[in-house]
Amino acid sequence: MDRYKEFEQLLSYYPFAKRYFDFNERVCDLEGIRSGAGLSSGERIVCQFLAGVWSGENVCDFDFIQAVGTLSDTWLEPILVWARKPCWP
Repeated sequence: MDRYKEFEQLLSYYPFAKRYFDFNERVCDLEGIRSGAGLSSGERIVCQFLAGVWSGENVCDFDFIQAVGTLSDTWLEPILVWARKPCWP
């Protein structure tokens, strides 16, 4: 499977985050994620995680411990599935 397709599938669990990822230009709005404007704390954590997956490094200070302590099971499960078999676009 195309790695961008795998990322798009991961992103499908978090529709609010789609605005930060441009698949045509293959860019991520890191500044938008870092600012967190209009995001709840959980949404911001998810976006930090997704930015790291997109970039292949922890570009937005994603904190796994914070994620586990904050996110609902519904939002945490796709992250845990990804961690078992990581892929990057």
